[in-house]
Amino acid sequence: MGLDNETLDAVIETLHQVTSSRLNLARRLELDAKDEFPHDLIGEMLGPDVGFHLFFLPEEVGGLGCGARDLFRVSEELARIDLGVGTAFLAIALGVDPIIVGATEEQRLRWLGRIAEEGLIVAYGVTEPAAGSNVAALKTTAEPIVGDDGEVKAYRL
Repeated sequence: MGLDNETLDAVIETLHQVTSSRLNLARRLELDAKDEFPHDLIGEMLGPDVGFHLFFLPEEVGGLGCGARDLFRVSEELARIDLGVGTAFLAIALGVDPIIVGATEEQRLRWLGRIAEEGLIVAYGVTEPAAGSNVAALKTTAEPIVGDDGEVKAYRL
């Protein structure tokens, strides 16, 4: 569904307020020079006072139920400020997708509920020996088996 323009503008304004003091030029240069992840800033963004983690969660688990356009706009604004932080935010948002798409209802409620309540940092990794992160080249398959959960055929190093 997505956010209305007024709400999206308020989210982006909050984003600028949080990052303007916490991610100034000196801090960005320091993070780059040390090749560090800004755990404190991301933690604040995903914490209860700011709540950006609610941005990519469905409404039924306490999220805002934002759409792809909304996620694009926030990621774009973050990338303007700092590409690394923008990428981190988007990667965390993408980490929720496998739960939304592939989890059982019980798993969805458990994990998405915890992410909403606790602001957990989530991620997922996709790789195979011959494919790397090229998801189009993955060879892993999953086949349902009657009376069982199924069978996953894969090879990992």
